[in-house]
This record gives sequence, C-alpha cells and structure tokens, in this order.
Amino acid sequence: VVREDSSASYGEETARWRLAGDSLWLAIGGEWEVYGLKVRGTRMTLSGGDLTDPIVFDRTGPATPRGPGVAVPPDPRKRAAL
Repeated sequence: VVREDSSASYGEETARWRLAGDSLWLAIGGEWEVYGLKVRGTRMTLSGGDLTDPIVFDRTGPATPRGPGVAVPPDPRKRAAL
C-alpha cells in the first residue's frame, strides 16, 4: 500500500518513500534503499537496490489509511544529523 502522506506498508512493515526523477527511495530499517522506478498505466515496476530481479506491482484501488498509532518512520538523513 502506497499512500499520499509519504508512507507505505508491505505486510507488517511501514516505510517512508520519496520520488527523485526515475527513482523511488524507501526508508526501511533506518536506511534509504534506492530503486529504479517505471510506471505504465496501472503497473509500477521497481528494479535495482536490494532486488535481484525487477518486481511489478498492480494498482488495485485507493490506498487504505494507516492504522491509528502507526507512525511514518523518520527520515534517516534527518535522524543522522541530530
């Protein structure tokens, strides 16, 4: 699930995301992972980063809201600067 508030969920994980050109940055576990991003119609393909093969996601509908008490992880760059 990818949400407009810069959060994303995959199973039990909640991540922060950023777009930069044709790259998607995901903060999972306190570090940014950078993926190549292609969007075509209702399909999003990620490649590179820690993936051995590209992975394709299909849009299935609007994002569900984050649950109460589930925070968006902090930006790792800002935490490192503290």
